[in-house]
Amino acid sequence: MKSFFDQLAGTLALGDTVAVATIVGTSGPVPREVGAKMAVGEEGVLAGTVGGGAGEAAVCRIAREVLADGRARRVSIPLAPEDAGLSPAAAIAVFLDPWPGPAALALAEGIRDGLAAGRAVALATVVRSEGAGDWPIGRKVLITGAAAQGQEPATAAALRAAAVPALTAGQAYAALHTIPADDPAASLLAATIEILVEVFVPPLTLLLVGAGHIAQPLAAIAKLLGYEVMVLDDRPALANAERFPGADRLLIGDPAALLRDYPITPRCHVLLAPPDHAQADACLREVIGSAASYVGLVASKRRAAALRAALAEAGIPADRLSRLHSPAGLAIGARTPAAIAVSIAAELVQVHYATFRCHNV
Repeated sequence: MKSFFDQLAGTLALGDTVAVATIVGTSGPVPREVGAKMAVGEEGVLAGTVGGGAGEAAVCRIAREVLADGRARRVSIPLAPEDAGLSPAAAIAVFLDPWPGPAALALAEGIRDGLAAGRAVALATVVRSEGAGDWPIGRKVLITGAAAQGQEPATAAALRAAAVPALTAGQAYAALHTIPADDPAASLLAATIEILVEVFVPPLTLLLVGAGHIAQPLAAIAKLLGYEVMVLDDRPALANAERFPGADRLLIGDPAALLRDYPITPRCHVLLAPPDHAQADACLREVIGSAASYVGLVASKRRAAALRAALAEAGIPADRLSRLHSPAGLAIGARTPAAIAVSIAAELVQVHYATFRCHNV
């Protein structure tokens, strides 16, 4: 999402109006989830996707109407069977609204800057408001911590109340919340409204320990997946910008010591591919009990079993050892460094969506 709002803010800064399409509901098997976004400008799609195919083409046509008349709308888009092999019953509900002027730019920049600073931010948007003049469709509040931007206090309070629990959880989240007309928080309403609450979280971080042959292609794939990539190694001849041009940071020094000092959070994935067994053992001891949501080790089955046994003998609890993915990567028959990198990347994606899935209610 950081890249999405980077591009959105850049376009808005030029004075252009952008139509933003967001999936707010689904039925049947669909390619994208609630919260998936796409930005459309006068020249076509600027960023994001709502699933591709004929369904996305229909959304683009409606987005051009939004750009022309400046009116937000919520539409249902049936997806053709040929769209990713879906059944005829599959459909997405999409909310489209214009993002014009300085206020929209401030929102986009607020989200972008929050994510760049490593903070989760939430956006609450009124996506259905029939007969509620004080709550027009498209009204938004950006929540960064306890602060709300851009709305009068009475309106902002209810939107903030819907967003803060999701923000506190610190996980990517997108869900519709209904405020009925008789709710005390909605005393000014003439009708029930629906609010889409979205929580955007900073990118995942991949700590690549060992700058060898597998690390090179894995770093490139991880960047394509949106990770911030950190390469840790004590060999500057290998851990350098020439071999890792896309890495966000190159940390040179003893890997175990670097891991000990690194602020590992649940949004960190750690892949250990050190050059020798001693270094693998030392690094694994540093991260096996950490908050990292993924710990993988490039090793043979025999070596992985020996390391697990040694750590168990050293008193590492079984529940921590069970978190170790080793041999790292999904079993796809990979043999070359590039293919092994693909298998590990696939496992990272699998773990990510099991741990940080977009929660829809």
